[in-house]
Amino acid sequence: MAPVYADHPYNLIPSPKARIPEGEIDDEVTQLSTEMVNVHNCIIRGLNSIYLQAPHIKPKDEKTFLNYVEQWYNLVHAHHSSEESHIFPILETMAGEKGIMDANIEQHQIFEKGVEALHTYIKACLIDQEAYDGAKVQKLVDGFGKDLFDHLRDEITTLMGLRRFGEERLQNLMARFAHVGKETMAKVGMLSGGLCVLTNHDVAYEGGLHRAFPPAPPVILWGLRSVGYWRHSDWWKYAACDRLGNLQSLYAIPA
Repeated sequence: MAPVYADHPYNLIPSPKARIPEGEIDDEVTQLSTEMVNVHNCIIRGLNSIYLQAPHIKPKDEKTFLNYVEQWYNLVHAHHSSEESHIFPILETMAGEKGIMDANIEQHQIFEKGVEALHTYIKACLIDQEAYDGAKVQKLVDGFGKDLFDHLRDEITTLMGLRRFGEERLQNLMARFAHVGKETMAKVGMLSGGLCVLTNHDVAYEGGLHRAFPPAPPVILWGLRSVGYWRHSDWWKYAACDRLGNLQSLYAIPA
């Protein structure tokens, strides 16, 4: 049986850092955009893993799979909430121009209804108000998947476009956002959202260029991978990667 990986139907986004000519140093806009690519690719791998496995979930695995989907939803919701409440306003203030992120906010509104419909169904299944149907999960994803993917890709173009405002205005860009990731993880929980990121981040992607992601103290990453993972390992078995960030064959695939 050939292995199936979470690399489709939605493609991963190339990072700006990987496209820097050899010998050149990346600026802070490139660093921020690359970190955002890593988050977005975690979301994409998670979505792919949900889409590909949903029709093949056996009755004994339904509840654990549903919990995995809910963690993915929580990550997406927290990420886009933090963008609208923190990241985008800070970028507009630093650039000195209001409205530069409005197109991205409008994209949030386009796919948000579909993502919420998936979450509503997942919650109903978890409390046995509805029966689990993998085909329905795929249909719900089909309703918003392309819009979500287009947004995740287009936002990187918007961020890289900030270069036009000049380095002077964007000095200390990364430092301004150091707290945002921590606040987002606090919302979703390190043992849920944190592990959703870790198990959907391929450390070998683009030749291992992003092994240092996510930017957290090594002791915390070690604790999550070596201890926290096992609390709900029955959730994370559906993820794109194992606890160490190595791409793995998906758990529920057709025989």
